[in-house]
Amino acid sequence: MVTENEQWPSLPYEEWKDTYATLHMWTQIVGKIALAQAPPLNHSWSVAFVVTPRGLMTRTLPYEERTFTLEFDLIDHQLVIRTSDGVVKSVQLAPRSVASFYADVMATMAGIGLPVKIWPMTSEIPVPIRLDTDEAHHSYDPVLANRCWIILSKVARVFEGSRCDFVGKCSPVHFFWGGFDLAVTRFSGRPAPPREGPAFMREAYSHEVISHGFWFGSGPLLEPAFYAYAVPEPPGSRPRASSLAAPSITASWASLCCPTRRSANPTRRSMRSSRSSRAPTNRRRRLGDGTVLCSSEQGIECCAHQPDQRATETQRHGAERVARRLRRQRGPKACGNTSDRRARLAFPQAFEPRVSAGDAGRRATR
Repeated sequence: MVTENEQWPSLPYEEWKDTYATLHMWTQIVGKIALAQAPPLNHSWSVAFVVTPRGLMTRTLPYEERTFTLEFDLIDHQLVIRTSDGVVKSVQLAPRSVASFYADVMATMAGIGLPVKIWPMTSEIPVPIRLDTDEAHHSYDPVLANRCWIILSKVARVFEGSRCDFVGKCSPVHFFWGGFDLAVTRFSGRPAPPREGPAFMREAYSHEVISHGFWFGSGPLLEPAFYAYAVPEPPGSRPRASSLAAPSITASWASLCCPTRRSANPTRRSMRSSRSSRAPTNRRRRLGDGTVLCSSEQGIECCAHQPDQRATETQRHGAERVARRLRRQRGPKACGNTSDRRARLAFPQAFEPRVSAGDAGRRATR
């Protein structure tokens, strides 16, 4: 029998830092191929990777009349390139320099009719280096790389499970190769104040967000950690001490980083961590678009939208579907679940009793 702790393997920073650094550079090469080919999409979502049953993969990318994907297979340890016309090629993941991997990937792409040009400088690295000449990073331990993927898979399931309660705009759960982190972001719908920084960062935070993520650590925090932050930071919402672990508050992000620890129930603990951006004692805070920011001992979440005129047509139709379903039900279950009750609060007019034309006429003549 496999225990849950064994399903969540340990991956201390010091143990895998060399493999981590090399894999980070390799993901940047593939990420930059996605950046060169993917159609623009808000908040850089089109260039992020998705977690798959075997590793990390780009979204489907176009090239003239064909499409293709690149996947880091962290079970068989190869980068797999698949095209829409049935071609499958692979590049082995093994101890080798970043420059060697770069040359092999580009040659393989060109060999199957996908010659892609990328900017070879690293992104989101304190001291940028050229990927095509990097001989410093060359470590790769397949066991540790596989643990990395297992952890990302577990965290992705936790983040996916926490998305449903929020009815507003929410990002996919995806992996950003710039920072080598997994994240999910919720949006209030209101534009955020302009900010300084690179163009992609200004666009990413063009609207108010609350983001949760998992990171393997670097710089000031050399251990894996869950993090949470809001942009811009709502007044009075700076995270406070969490019961999950000793937190680290990073002033530049106004974020809460909770280092990971061994636990009897890692899945439940991770779910709590994804909801534990600690809030002030005031229970409700209204954002500019009508979103209500609810705070409690369980954390911060955007829990409801205000008047119907601020809702999208899709959300309104969803509430009407919930209302129709509840009308068909009988007995105590007719109150619905938590999401149903939130829909009732957000769109009360959808749940009003229906009045037939005949009833309306009789009422009018009374």
